[in-house]
Amino acid sequence: MKLLPILATPALLLAIGARPAAQANQVAGRDVQLFSLSALTAMGRTGTFPSGLNGLAMSTTSCNTGVGNLPWNQAMAATHPMISFIVARREVGDTRITQISDRSFIKHGFFATNSGGCGSCQSPGTGSQLGPGCSDTYGTTNNGDNFWLGPADEFNPWLGTWNPVCSHFDKGEPPVAPAQQCDGLRSLTTSQATALGPVGHRINVTDAALNTAAAGWVYQSQYNVIGEPEIERDNNTAWRPFTPTWSAGQNKWNFTTGSGTNYNSILTAWPGAIVADVLNGGDDGRVHVAYKVTGPVNGVYHYEYAIHNRDNHRGIDAFRLPVCANARILAVGFQDIDLNAGNDWTFANNGTELVWSTSNNPLNWNSFYNFWFDSDAAPQIAPALLDQDKAGTGLAQLSVNVRAPLTVYNEYLGAGCSLDATPPVLFATGSPANAAIPNASFGFQSTGNAIVSPVTLFYGGLPGTLNLGGSCNLYMGGWLGTGITIWGSAVSDAVGTASFAVPVPNDAGLEGLEFRFQSLGFNLGGAPLFDLFDLSNGLNVRVGNAIPACAP
Repeated sequence: MKLLPILATPALLLAIGARPAAQANQVAGRDVQLFSLSALTAMGRTGTFPSGLNGLAMSTTSCNTGVGNLPWNQAMAATHPMISFIVARREVGDTRITQISDRSFIKHGFFATNSGGCGSCQSPGTGSQLGPGCSDTYGTTNNGDNFWLGPADEFNPWLGTWNPVCSHFDKGEPPVAPAQQCDGLRSLTTSQATALGPVGHRINVTDAALNTAAAGWVYQSQYNVIGEPEIERDNNTAWRPFTPTWSAGQNKWNFTTGSGTNYNSILTAWPGAIVADVLNGGDDGRVHVAYKVTGPVNGVYHYEYAIHNRDNHRGIDAFRLPVCANARILAVGFQDIDLNAGNDWTFANNGTELVWSTSNNPLNWNSFYNFWFDSDAAPQIAPALLDQDKAGTGLAQLSVNVRAPLTVYNEYLGAGCSLDATPPVLFATGSPANAAIPNASFGFQSTGNAIVSPVTLFYGGLPGTLNLGGSCNLYMGGWLGTGITIWGSAVSDAVGTASFAVPVPNDAGLEGLEFRFQSLGFNLGGAPLFDLFDLSNGLNVRVGNAIPACAP
């Protein structure tokens, strides 16, 4: 059983004490397994390459690995398995994994073949149940049949429940007369399903999403059955890699499938990422959070997060990360699974918390969203919060440990100045890149200077900001010789980078001191400061081993 990481606040502890021990309708011993995930196939398309839209499907085989028969009734009966699908792409360099399919309609199971292949099959003698040790396969044509595909929103993946009354199947497409739309009788006909065309409600993926350089592609499927205990669901979800190839002669995409059926969230296909997960106790399903922090590059870290809602019925409408108040947050991004910028999540930096949120586009089950930013704050493990969207029992927020921007030893004081758009950038270096006592490796680099030109590093111990004209600011008090000291000079290299060693001695008397640093670059090509110099940003360096990770 996986444990739920929580913030131990009194409100949360009270909520936990009031919660049931398990989901309301669980059936002990019930366990369906996605035994095999086979071919991904392009079944039809609309539009002209490379601007077309493709309808995809995949083949799945399930096994009853539990105790007792599994209900496998066809619609309009309410109890049968649901099969969901995702297609994703890993970006070049594996910097990010993104969902490139829509939140596709889900397959309603309708008949169990009770075949062998996954144990000693105890056939119940009827296709309306899948017996223990028995398997059932739906081929790509079957899983891509619009007659058996319904909206994911109609299904509660946590409980595994579906109400056929007023459902897509009940209403038909186009809808039948109002009196027949909620009578519990199937109105969607094979003729209507065929009329949906070559794409319809199959897995929708654009040419553009496939026709691009990538580190790789993956596809996932997931089975859900009514009453399956959450502890048995780790084998319900699996993914496989694939490679797309456009065939102009066939006017279609062909897919080469990689080996293996890999269990767990599709986010585990993202190399280098750490995948955490959280469950809303016995009240709602699991959410996976993958995170990857790279850098620093020029003193800046890149933070990436992907959040996959596996089977949480209430959905997620906010993602909250703790942050140092003095951390710089740059290049913030968000990506969902549609092309509608109007429903993108909004971002806010509240000083101690970064918040992405939405009022109309929650992260519902069978989809994952991306969040990213750059920061000069180094990462620490800390709890992120996920707000539940729909009302319901259980916690209003889920807590999961991730890496967050919570270490700022060298505080950015303000930008430098140059006649071009990018002033020199000064940042700390070393292992670690902070003025710990002692730290012989500590130093600075100044980038963006004129090439092969003198660069001077200077510092002061007094706070203050002095405007030197235009956008040029001195981020320290005093003046040269009276509070400000030149540390040293260097010649920039062929790309305009100058390096300075500033070793921190083993002197306990330095503990708690702060020094402000800037660099001054000589630029004969014209510069804003006295027509000769470019000035870097300012850095306030806090010295010691007992200082807090976040500057006050």
